[in-house]
Amino acid sequence: MHTTAYNIDTLELKKHKDMRNARKRELQKECKARERALTTDLLSQLDHKVPTTRMSTDKHKGQLPSGRNREQLLADAVDHVRALRRSHSAPSNQALAPAASRSDQPSSCTGEILLDAMLTSHRERMVVVELPSWRIRRMSAGFEGEYRESVFGTTMVGQSLMHFVDTDDADRLREYGRR
Repeated sequence: MHTTAYNIDTLELKKHKDMRNARKRELQKECKARERALTTDLLSQLDHKVPTTRMSTDKHKGQLPSGRNREQLLADAVDHVRALRRSHSAPSNQALAPAASRSDQPSSCTGEILLDAMLTSHRERMVVVELPSWRIRRMSAGFEGEYRESVFGTTMVGQSLMHFVDTDDADRLREYGRR
């Protein structure tokens, strides 16, 4: 009789654990679906705002409304930001004119939208820091995911990036920050 009670208790614990694991998987799936929806929405917004310079000739799954894939969109975004920086240093927006004339898409894209889109990346590890203190202000989803379970807490925001940089590289990073 004692063995039967033990087996029933063991089965009940296993059943409870399986239910917890199933609920955890369900919550993870819901979270992942929300992340994908947000990423898709941000990519769509970015796709409409970044001028098109690269077009894929093949139709592939996951292609954006402009006909570009994600990599082409990000490359165009980088080119567009560089053009904006060049035009910002020039007295007029003439430096941007060639890029804008290549597309019938609107060319107004704020840096904040670009930054938000880039920080949704789970593949790339990016941080936004405040200089000269090197305090982390924001981090990409991928970077945050790696440190979520770390001894540093759930986020690295507010901590100095220098705490996470090898001492041999810290001087080079500081020099880069002075530029």
